[in-house]
Amino acid sequence: MMKSIHRLIASAACAALFIPVARPLRAQTTDSTRMRPGAAMDSAFARARQLVISGRAADGRKIVDSVLAATPEGTPAYGAALYGQAMVAPTAADAQRAYERIIVEYPLSPHAGDALLQLAQLERSQGDRAAAITHLQRFLRENPESARRAQTGFWLAQLLFEQNDDDARACKALDDARAATPASNVELLNQMNFYSTRCDAVAARAHADSVARADSIRADSEARAAAARKSAERAQSRERPKESARKAPAPARARTPAPREGYSVQVGAFATRAEAQKAVARLHDRGIEARIDGAAKPFRVRIGHFKTRTEASEALARYKKLGISGFVTTNGGR
Repeated sequence: MMKSIHRLIASAACAALFIPVARPLRAQTTDSTRMRPGAAMDSAFARARQLVISGRAADGRKIVDSVLAATPEGTPAYGAALYGQAMVAPTAADAQRAYERIIVEYPLSPHAGDALLQLAQLERSQGDRAAAITHLQRFLRENPESARRAQTGFWLAQLLFEQNDDDARACKALDDARAATPASNVELLNQMNFYSTRCDAVAARAHADSVARADSIRADSEARAAAARKSAERAQSRERPKESARKAPAPARARTPAPREGYSVQVGAFATRAEAQKAVARLHDRGIEARIDGAAKPFRVRIGHFKTRTEASEALARYKKLGISGFVTTNGGR
C-alpha cells in the first residue's frame, strides 16, 4: 500500500516538473522511478512556489493540493506536505494554520523547526510578540545543533528588547546568540553590537543593585546585633543583687565615653568615583549636603551624620517624600 502511495506522489511530482530535455524517454523514466518520494515531493513544491512567484498561484496550489491528497495523514510525509501547503498558502491565516498543525501534530517532522520560525515571523508581523517569543524559544530548545541558532537568538533578543519589560533576559539571549555566531558573520555581529550600550547599562544597574542589597543586609545585621547587645545589657542589669546598690559607692573615676559611629542615609553606590560625584552634585543642586564614602569601588553616596538610628530613619522618611530612595547605615560602614 505505502509503495503504491509513494509511486503516486512521485508521479504527481514528475508530472508537475516535466521539462523536455535531449535525453531519451527511457532514461527519463528510469530517473523518475529511482527518485525518492521525499525528493519528488520537494521538487513538486519547488515547482509550485515558482508558479506562485510567476503569477500562476492557482496552478501552483493545484500541485500542492494533489500531493497533499495523495499523502496519508499521520505519516512524516504528511507533515512535509503541510509545510509545502503553508509555503504557497493564499493568506497569512492559512499559512499560520498549516504551521500550527505541523508543530502540534508533527513535531518530529524535518520541517518542524522551519514551521516554528515561519510561525514566529508571522506572529511578529501581526504584533503578537509574546507568541513569537514562545516559538523562538521553543526552536532554540529543540534544535541545539541548528546552524540558525545565532540568527534565531538575535530575533529573540530583539523581541525581548521591544517588550521593554525585561532587558536582562534580552541581554542574556543576545549573549547566547553572539556565542553561537561565527566570526565570519560580520554583518550579524554588527547588528548585535548595536545593543551593546543598552546591555552595558543593564550590567551596571545589576551591579549597583547587588551592592545596595548587600549594604542593606549588612546594615540590618548590624542593627540586630546592636539590639541584641542592648537587650543583654538590660538583662544583666536586672539580675544584679539588690545588696550591691546599698554598698558604699566606689570613688568615681573619670571615664572617657566610647566613641559612637553614628548613622547616615545611603542613597547610592557607584562603580566609579566620577559617577558618585555626579550624584553628589545633583543632590547639592537640590540643597542637600551629600558626600562620598569609600576609597575604592563601590563609591557610596551618603547624607548626614546622625547620632541615633531613629534620627537617621526620620531623615530618610523626609528624603523619600522628595523622591530620594535609600536606607540607613552606620557611618564609615562598608
